[in-house]
Amino acid sequence: MDYLNFGDALSPVMVALLAGRPIRRVPTNSQALRLAAVGTIGHGFANGEVWFWGTGCSAHRNPSAPMDQREPFIAPGDGSFIVEATRGPVSERLLNGAGNPGSGVYGDPVWLLPRVYRPSVPKKWKLGVILHLSELNDRTYTAVPRPNMIRFDVPAEFEGDVHLITTVTPLGVVSLKDKVDEILACERIVSTSLHGMVIAESYGIPCLYFSPGSGGMPRGLADISLDPDGPTDLRIVDLYRGLAQPKLAGYSQPRGERTDWADVMAAIDRTWEPKTLDEDALVEAFPIDLDPLTAPEGGTIWDNPVLTELQLKHDVAELRRLDKLETKGLPPRTIVPPDPKQRLKSRLMRAAPGTAPSLPVSWVATTSEHPYANLGDALSALVVATMAGLPVRRAGFDQPIERIVAVGTIGHAQRRGILHFWGTGLDATRNTVDNQLGRYVKPPETSFTVHATRGPKTAEVLRAEGIKAPAVYGDPVWVLPRIWPFRDEPKTHELGVILHISEYDAPTPEAAVLAAFKRYEIPAEFAGRIKLINTWCEPTPEAMREKVREIVSCQRILSTSLHGLVISETYGIPCAWFAPFAGGPARPAVDDPSSRIDHRMRDFYAGAGADSVLTFRQDRGQPSDWAALIAYIDAEWKPLSYDPAPLIAAFPLPLAVPADGADWPLPEEIVGRIPF
Repeated sequence: MDYLNFGDALSPVMVALLAGRPIRRVPTNSQALRLAAVGTIGHGFANGEVWFWGTGCSAHRNPSAPMDQREPFIAPGDGSFIVEATRGPVSERLLNGAGNPGSGVYGDPVWLLPRVYRPSVPKKWKLGVILHLSELNDRTYTAVPRPNMIRFDVPAEFEGDVHLITTVTPLGVVSLKDKVDEILACERIVSTSLHGMVIAESYGIPCLYFSPGSGGMPRGLADISLDPDGPTDLRIVDLYRGLAQPKLAGYSQPRGERTDWADVMAAIDRTWEPKTLDEDALVEAFPIDLDPLTAPEGGTIWDNPVLTELQLKHDVAELRRLDKLETKGLPPRTIVPPDPKQRLKSRLMRAAPGTAPSLPVSWVATTSEHPYANLGDALSALVVATMAGLPVRRAGFDQPIERIVAVGTIGHAQRRGILHFWGTGLDATRNTVDNQLGRYVKPPETSFTVHATRGPKTAEVLRAEGIKAPAVYGDPVWVLPRIWPFRDEPKTHELGVILHISEYDAPTPEAAVLAAFKRYEIPAEFAGRIKLINTWCEPTPEAMREKVREIVSCQRILSTSLHGLVISETYGIPCAWFAPFAGGPARPAVDDPSSRIDHRMRDFYAGAGADSVLTFRQDRGQPSDWAALIAYIDAEWKPLSYDPAPLIAAFPLPLAVPADGADWPLPEEIVGRIPF
């Protein structure tokens, strides 16, 4: 070809700008190690090892074929595709393959161009109209629409105001610079071209996508569907979903009808808002050592010799012949896929500007209204920080970031972003979409990677929503004896009774039991023998350790609190669930839907391999027979035979502790900085 397609040709430019090195072209089908960047090109790669950075991908292996002959694109599962960043989540899902987590780093690399080239270009036109190659009548350097493209007609009264722009560009980087300048000379942009939109958005030029109005869309200003299965160009969907846009305003105009250019400009002025991209994350995902180019003295970045010497025209047949010669006789590359846990660690530890690197973890943390920590909830951050050996920061339940979700019945409350569930539970009757439904539904704009769940009941709910959940179960609090062994802790009480936080009159460590709950009254003969335990504590590791020690110092435990039972079971303390309704002793079966069991206990005990839950049912308004309760636990409790090894192996990050170690030293400096 004797011309360049503007967007495609910017791929080697953007790579050279960041790498500071000469670039050479390699065929998409090659045994060579290579990098793919700008463009909807991911589906075309085969063989060798390919690293993707900001790349787009078609849903079809052969998207240029007639519709009835197109075949779905399926990413190879051999580790030869290493996906550091994609244009958006649609391409991320395609290039990683079904069910495989992505990096969560999005963006078209062309978005970074304003970092190195931001000239002062006088405005010449009120509106620039950028045509896609398919809308052009020829490959000349002036935009000439096809005869049937009536919407690009510019009447006499708009000549000099409305400027048609082609993405066909003469060979050479100077021509690419001139095309950028041509776009920058417009006060507004409408574009069918993807990279017309990328340039406009990244440089802050008010713009709208110029939709051809498919799918019965009304003419004029319209909400453009960003459903990957909808009528909108998948490249546009991918780009704007990567920009975390829930919807997109566009201008719908059938190609065979004349355009009201005044209305287009007014629509842009009314609706366009600047978009933001996490540019630092995209730069950090660049898979080559950074050595950015600089502009030579007296020139622009385009005058740097690395760019001026770029070869942008190739004989493709000769390129393939030379590639075969270079790779002939080479043994097939042994692909060693990057450790997914290390890659996740690298992604999660990317620091926001002005902050130190730390892991984003979602848990029920303290607030200004509730300054005390609930033991079970707070242990989530402590366990994750200890096992990863990394500092932890709070991540909101609806924050659009990649994050760890561990201890607690909190899975149903999570939405947006990329979620890594590990030992998490949920309430099957609740969701973040519409609680009137009375069941869990998968939230939109949310990606799930389930490493483990608290139990099979949580996993079943997730699977029903199409979320893959492995048969790896357990509450992460189970590992607590490795952190705080308490092997020789003296027993000070015959029975500890752990109340649920809802049974106190205030969310404080000093709170009193609600007066109506007579079952917690302790008569004189049991004073000093029975201890009521409140799980509220100061938000410090020391206070949490003391609360666990308080539980371990009891010979037996009755608990309404889930984590009172988890802690008791993992430390080998005889225990029973103190059910808040009448009925006396029972062992309800976890797999019997008619059994009246708190869903959290059912999930945990099923995940621990138990077929029933040792229970004592006692109306809260009636006094307890403490002697009978103690005798019941002594006679009926049996230790669980749960093996936490699969749960530990499923930890989503590299372990900083020995997986089979009996003792895990608490990283006090790290844990001491957790904002519980």
